[in-house]
Amino acid sequence: MSLCSGNRLYLNEVIPVCDSFLVLSAKYPQIKSLMGPDPRLKWIVCSMVAVQFLAFYLVKDLSWTWLFFWTYVFGSGINHSMTLAIHEISHNTAFGNSRPLWNRWFAIFANLPIGLPYSASFKRYHLDHHRYLGGDGIDVDIPTDFEGWFFCTRLRKLFWIIFQPLFYAVRPLCINPKPISQLELLNGAVQLTFNVLLYLCWGAKPVVYMMMGSMLGMGLHPISGHFIAEHYMFLKGHETYSYYGPLNLLTFNVGYHNEHHDFPSVPGRRLPMLRTNCSLILEAPSGERHENNAVNLSIRRSAADESVPRSVTDVELLITEGVKAIAAEYYRDLPSYNSWIRVLYDFIMDDQLSPYSRIKRKLTGDIKQE
Repeated sequence: MSLCSGNRLYLNEVIPVCDSFLVLSAKYPQIKSLMGPDPRLKWIVCSMVAVQFLAFYLVKDLSWTWLFFWTYVFGSGINHSMTLAIHEISHNTAFGNSRPLWNRWFAIFANLPIGLPYSASFKRYHLDHHRYLGGDGIDVDIPTDFEGWFFCTRLRKLFWIIFQPLFYAVRPLCINPKPISQLELLNGAVQLTFNVLLYLCWGAKPVVYMMMGSMLGMGLHPISGHFIAEHYMFLKGHETYSYYGPLNLLTFNVGYHNEHHDFPSVPGRRLPMLRTNCSLILEAPSGERHENNAVNLSIRRSAADESVPRSVTDVELLITEGVKAIAAEYYRDLPSYNSWIRVLYDFIMDDQLSPYSRIKRKLTGDIKQE
C-alpha cells in the first residue's frame, strides 16, 4: 500500500526479493573465487590512518580559516573514505571469516581518525540492513516517519543532507535500540582515550579537524551522494542502484551496490569483475603466462609449476576489453548513476523525492538480529 501526503511518497508494501545470490551463484559458480579477504585492504587502511595522523600534526599550527579549508577539502573526504573502509571490514574482508575478532579490532583501529566510536555498532546494524533490507523496525537505514514528514521541501531536504551524520547516529536509538555490547564499550573507551591524548599532545585544532571532517564528509559532500544513490527510489519499483563513476576509486567501490548486496562477501576491489569486461592473466615465476577469461576462474596450471597461484586472491586482475565478465548481462541493464553530485542535486530539487522515497517491508516470521 502506498501512503501519499502532498509531495511525499512512502512505500510500505511488501515486495518479493529475488535471491540473486542463489540465482547467480548457481549460474556462475566461479563467483565464489572472488570471495574472501582482500590482502591489500589492511595496508590501505593503515596508510590512510597514518596520513590522518600526519594531518593532525600539521593542522595544529594552522589559522582557523585554513583549518576549516583543509578540513573540508581534504579531511572530510578521507574520513568518509575511512567509514567505507569500516564498511568493508564489517564484512570480514580484512582478515577473513576465520578471524572475526581480528576484523572487529582492526575496525576499531580504523575508527580512530573519525573521532566518534561507531565501528562496533555499525557492524551490528549493517548486517541487519543486508538481511532485512527495508525491514520496518529493523533496518535503521530507513528514515523515521518524522524525517519523511518534515524534510519534504527543497530547503529542508538540503538541511537534512547537511546533517545526515546526526540522523544516522540518532536513528538506531529511535528505530531499533540494542543492548550495548562489550565490543561497543571497547570501541568507546579506545576512541575516548585517543581523542584525549590527541588533545593533550597537539591541542584543540586536530580534534576540531577530526570531528568536523567526519561531519562535513558525511554531510553535503560529493561522496555523500552514495547515501541517497544506494536505495532511494528515483524510479518506482527499483530499490537498489549502482554508481559507476570515478569516486569509486576513493570509496572501496561502494558504488557497486547492486553487486555488493548480491555478494557481500566479495571485497569491493573485486566487485567490478562482476560486470566489467576483464580477463585474468597469471605469470608464473618461470615466465609462463596463464590467461583465463573471467567466465571461468579455475586457473590453468602446468604440471611442473606448483607455484602458480590457485586463487584470484593471490593474483593481479588486469582489466582488458572484449572478454565477457561474470554475470555482466545481469547488471548491465539495471538503472545506475555516473554522478553522486547529480544524485544529491536531483534529490533536493525533485519535489517528488523525500526521505519517504524508500521501500519499507513488514517482516514476518523468525527474525534474527545481530
